[in-house]
Amino acid sequence: MARKGFYVCDVDLEDELLRALGVEAVEAILEREGELGLFRRFQWQPAQRQRAIHDQLHRFAGVRSGRKVRFAASMASELTRADVPAPLRALLEFVKPADE
Repeated sequence: MARKGFYVCDVDLEDELLRALGVEAVEAILEREGELGLFRRFQWQPAQRQRAIHDQLHRFAGVRSGRKVRFAASMASELTRADVPAPLRALLEFVKPADE
């Protein structure tokens, strides 16, 4: 499938980006966007207390309409070239113009 331009993330794009950046960088993004306080309250919900912080961040991205898209864009903009997750890197290579 990769030869035809289909690349698969482990769970989804947000999961790949979270793993690539790490928890501290993602929390810094939330702070910059004014959502860290909301995330801290989210962490105290009974269903979230026992989950790993990575899983909490992943779930938090999807609990409000529009946050997942904005969150993914913010995380992607923080990536260095070396941090780009493998499926996304492969896709970018696939669509890269031949003259580059």
